[in-house]
Amino acid sequence: MFVLNWNDGLVMFPGVREYEIPAFSMNRTIDLRAQVYGATVQSYSWDLSQASNAGCAIGQNTYRLQFGWSVASPGTSETTNTITVAATMTDSTTQSLSLTFVINNQNQMTCGSMGNDTTAWPTVLAPDKVLDSQDLIAGDSTRPYAVSADSGALFATHALPAYNPGIPALGLTYSSVAAERRPIFIDRYQIPTTGGIPNTVSARLQFDGSWGPSKYYQTGSPALYNTGDILQIALQADAGSRATGRYNYTLETTANYTGSSSTTSVSGSTSLINEESSPFGEGWTLNLAPSPLGGEGRGEGLFNRLHLVTGGIILNLGAGNPGAPGWFAGSGPSYTTPPGDFSTLVRNMDGTYTRTLKDGTKENFNSAGMQSSFVDRNNNTIAFAYIDADSDGAVDELSTITDANGLVTTLAYPGTCGAGVSPARVCTITDPASRVTSFQYNTQGQLTQATDPDGAVWTFGYDTASGRMISMTDPRSQITSFTYNFAGRVTTATRPDSTTEQLKALQLQSLCDSGECTQGQPGTALLAAGAVADYTDPRGNAWDHRLDWWGFGT
Repeated sequence: MFVLNWNDGLVMFPGVREYEIPAFSMNRTIDLRAQVYGATVQSYSWDLSQASNAGCAIGQNTYRLQFGWSVASPGTSETTNTITVAATMTDSTTQSLSLTFVINNQNQMTCGSMGNDTTAWPTVLAPDKVLDSQDLIAGDSTRPYAVSADSGALFATHALPAYNPGIPALGLTYSSVAAERRPIFIDRYQIPTTGGIPNTVSARLQFDGSWGPSKYYQTGSPALYNTGDILQIALQADAGSRATGRYNYTLETTANYTGSSSTTSVSGSTSLINEESSPFGEGWTLNLAPSPLGGEGRGEGLFNRLHLVTGGIILNLGAGNPGAPGWFAGSGPSYTTPPGDFSTLVRNMDGTYTRTLKDGTKENFNSAGMQSSFVDRNNNTIAFAYIDADSDGAVDELSTITDANGLVTTLAYPGTCGAGVSPARVCTITDPASRVTSFQYNTQGQLTQATDPDGAVWTFGYDTASGRMISMTDPRSQITSFTYNFAGRVTTATRPDSTTEQLKALQLQSLCDSGECTQGQPGTALLAAGAVADYTDPRGNAWDHRLDWWGFGT
């Protein structure tokens, strides 16, 4: 049994104290939902006898309890409340959970002031959600890679030497999902509260006008699920060679009964970033930040880009961002800031763009969306200049970076660097101290070698069919290798000492391979409240990484 706190999008656990402020003043009820898998529930019972602050309760004998917090002990700073839910099964067995809340006593409220809960968690969690606190697994200073607990994407970095401790160092960052674009959508489907348990649940995804196959999931006989249970169903699209842009999707979920069915449909749009033709190699982008993978795993550096598309602007934070690009909807001059982002974006009178961060920092972009400068709160400026290195008529290849002291870093495109592909690739980066980092590419335009100014050589290997990185070799010839599953997400990282890290990311839970989850042989969906990312560290210790319903680490 699980209990979902619908207000916060969190799964609650016994022994974990949740701190609450009386919610009447916020015009919200508290909404707790019991989720039971593996047995048929005959009845529910919520016990509030040890919850003196809980009032105006409804639904004590259903899977869903709604109530409000009031002040039971005026004059005290806080009160501890315990709520117990019990479920009795059709075979007379019971399951129960006791949950602890600590209430911050404020003003006394009345039932009449309690409003409806307006929380709206996404029914479909699209792959371009913004994740500030997403868990990154295995990333540290000794291993220049990390894997996303949410998506299973691989992120790798190559840092260039710093020339000034006060100036952020340059680096390159790789993303496997920017190199191979197969986005995964999470469908959260609630079993109808009336009409009984369906025989099966089926779902299918339409991406950019093309429908994928229907996937079927059993509900069991006797039923594995109960009315009100929320299932997690994962569906994957193949974006192929589609260009960076905004794409529509529709996700249909059907409850299949004997002789009837009921279908719900959710539509939206998602942003897609294609780094196949990146001047730093497929899947690689430039990173200019204090940390190669950014603060809190977000990876947003000082060098970004805007993609001007129909309906708005896509903010490309680079491959180092394990979350996704930001979508600023609108036609200008102002745009709608996406959830989880606290910046503002405007189009200026001269056709250029300015993004202002919460602390007053400004990112300026030219009319084509290329970043022209980064200006901090003290007016220190980093400027970016571009050339047309590949002679395609677009001045969009980064040529120089000028720091706040007027010192210049130069990016050169003198030849193919071994690639023999178009567009041009960066062959060398020369810093203000005249130290040169050089790069080599294969005929597919993938970065295969980076040589540091001290002569140290890093090499990178790729899977021929998919283009995903499968190995990285350090200057001491120590190899780290990666394996992927059918969905193109990391399952194992093997380190130079032959120890392994294993992962099954959250998005992969209940994701079916081709030929699986058919009408004749349905698969098993996952109870959304029980969805976790599974990680086994090199010592064999198993860890569960739990994310909330926005995909944030908890």
